[in-house]
Amino acid sequence: MSSEKIVDLRGKRALFFYRQRPPVDKRVPLRERKRKLRLIALTVLFLIFAVGAFGLHYVSYMGRFSVNSIEVKGAATIDPGVIRQYVDHVLNDGPRHYLSRSNIFLYPRSVIEKDIVIDFPRIKSATLSRPSFFSTTLIVTVQERTFFALWCPDASKQGCYQMDDSGYIFAEAAVDNPAKYIFGGGLPSAPSTIGQVFAPSHLSEIIALLERFTQTAYIPEGAIVENPRDFSVPLKDRFIIKASFDMDPDTLIKNLQLILSNPPLRGNERNIAYIDLRFGDRVYYKMKGDTPVPQAQ
Repeated sequence: MSSEKIVDLRGKRALFFYRQRPPVDKRVPLRERKRKLRLIALTVLFLIFAVGAFGLHYVSYMGRFSVNSIEVKGAATIDPGVIRQYVDHVLNDGPRHYLSRSNIFLYPRSVIEKDIVIDFPRIKSATLSRPSFFSTTLIVTVQERTFFALWCPDASKQGCYQMDDSGYIFAEAAVDNPAKYIFGGGLPSAPSTIGQVFAPSHLSEIIALLERFTQTAYIPEGAIVENPRDFSVPLKDRFIIKASFDMDPDTLIKNLQLILSNPPLRGNERNIAYIDLRFGDRVYYKMKGDTPVPQAQ
C-alpha cells in the first residue's frame, strides 16, 4: 500500500474528452455586402425621386407660374367672353391633377386649340400663345369662318345654314340671309347639320362650273347633289341643268349652248323645265308640263 502513487486531478484541465472549436470567421460574404449596398442605393434613389416629384408638383401650382389672365383676339361674331370662359374651364377643370393644367409651361395647348374648333363650329382655327417666356397672360387668337353660301334642306329655302368655301356648315342662317349660291343635298345622315361638310369630294368641281356659268348669259343659283354621281344646277329665272361630276365644265356649257341653238328650244328657254346633259351625245329635255323628250346633239 505504501508504494502506490497518488495523482491529484483537482485544478487540472481535462486532457481527454474535450475538442477545441475552430475560430468563427466574422467577415460578411462579398455577395451579401453587395446586396446591402444595392438596397441602400435604391432607398436613397427612391427618397430623391419622392422629394423631386413632390417638389415638381408644388412648383407647378405656384402662382408665379400659373395663367392668371386670358385674352381673346380675332373674335368678331362670337363673344370673346365665351371663349375666355371656355379656356379657363379647361385649365381649371376641377380635379387637382399631379401637375397643374394652368401652369404656363404645362398647359394643354394642342388640346385646347383642337377642342375650340370642335366646340365652336364658327371658328376655323385657334392658336394659343404668351407674350413672353415668363408671362402669365395667355392669348387666344381665333380665325372665324367666312360665310360663302347657304345650304338648304329643300327647295322651300327654309331652315337654311351658313357654310364656308370649304363646304363646312357652321351656323344657322337668318330667314333673309342673302347668298351668292344656295346648295342642297350632299350630306350624310347625321343628328346635326352643323359640323358637316357639303360634297367634300366634288365641291371644287361644282364651284368651278358655277364660276364658268357666270361668264355666260346664264346665272346659276347654286347646285343640288342628287347622288354620288349626279348633281343639278338651277339657273336663275330659267331652267335646271342635270349633269355628272365627271363632266368637263367647258364641254358641258358648250353642249348646253349647242342644244339651245336648235329648235324647238331656241327662243323658248323660259318654258324649259330642265335639260339633262348626263348621257353624252343624247340630251334629254323637258318642257314645263310635258314629259321628257330625247334630243340628239
